[in-house]
Amino acid sequence: MSDTFLLLLAYFVVSSVFGGILALVLAGPSQAVKPSGQSVAPEMNFRYRTLERKYQLLEDQKHLTEKELHGKLDDLRHRLDEQLEISRSAEQAVLENASLKEKLSILEQVKESLSGKIQAQTETYKLALQEAENLRRKSQLEVISLKAEIGQLKVQLSSFGHFERSTSISAKS
Repeated sequence: MSDTFLLLLAYFVVSSVFGGILALVLAGPSQAVKPSGQSVAPEMNFRYRTLERKYQLLEDQKHLTEKELHGKLDDLRHRLDEQLEISRSAEQAVLENASLKEKLSILEQVKESLSGKIQAQTETYKLALQEAENLRRKSQLEVISLKAEIGQLKVQLSSFGHFERSTSISAKS
């Protein structure tokens, strides 16, 4: 009889333990609690939203910066074209009123002046392109950093069972 009693007792203990484990599994993960008894998930959700807004602002700033640089480059091209047209008009007017020697001398001066202006505009254009590339690289590094931090927060939030929102953020090149 004692074997039957021990067997029944073991059955009840084992079924109680498995029942408790099953109840915990069906109930889902519990909310993480700080030592002070406050929930961690709201802080992480706030931090995630803050990083997401910062990421969006960086993306917007990147697009604005690219638009500004393209505008500056177009403006430089336009000014260079205007200067070339003015120089050509001035050259034409001077040539019409000067003698042959003077014309040759004036043409040399205009040529030197134009090459200096073109060189200066070319250098400005190169610097603007270099600045655009540097801003693009900086923006990409910030985007990668934010993505990594957002990914870490997603993992942390999903482990608490509070992350219901599925967001995919992709960098635009």
